[in-house]
Amino acid sequence: MTLSNENRIASCGSPSSSQLNSSIKTIYEQCRRIDSKILQLIGELFVLHGHADDFGVCRVHRHGWYREGYAMVHSYSFESVDQCQMLPVMDSLLYPCAFFLDAEHQFLPYEYSSTPQVQPKSQFIAEFAQFLVAHELHDTLGLCRAWPSEPPWTEHVDGDGGTVAIQSKDSNQAFGQDGIITQWGFLSEGSKVWVKPLRECKSPEGGGHKKPD
Repeated sequence: MTLSNENRIASCGSPSSSQLNSSIKTIYEQCRRIDSKILQLIGELFVLHGHADDFGVCRVHRHGWYREGYAMVHSYSFESVDQCQMLPVMDSLLYPCAFFLDAEHQFLPYEYSSTPQVQPKSQFIAEFAQFLVAHELHDTLGLCRAWPSEPPWTEHVDGDGGTVAIQSKDSNQAFGQDGIITQWGFLSEGSKVWVKPLRECKSPEGGGHKKPD
């Protein structure tokens, strides 16, 4: 697994655009309902390894085609606004912030941040990958940076495969019925673990998102 804090995307084993397009399904295809008991078990694994405060589980998906020499990059130009755009790699330093399992069940990055990110421990990565494969979720769920104690985000498609997410002002805001939950985090107190939906992808104007079966 290639998860260096300081490497450029071009030299850190980043997957090619063709690999990303073939490996990562569109949001329309990733509508599988995730069992709450499975999420609970994942949360316990995150807590056990001390990663519940800075990582979450994501529904791996894309909104457009990846292009060679480009990467999906998250930036926060405004407070409580997360814009994810397909940008040319060029000479920028990009830091992995979301990961999917490839055909060999190794985690690879598919989204990046323009700012340095905490990276997960190798033992945790190995156990999480094993869990996803054992539960046949290796092509559905992935690993992402997350902050479960903060308010959740609502994401909208923003053209050319990009998205804009707005953070709620309410930490306990519940999502509606017209979107797809794409990210979960985990809170804990003692031996108790809670699953918290962190991000919802809203349907484009006029609909288009199929609800999970």
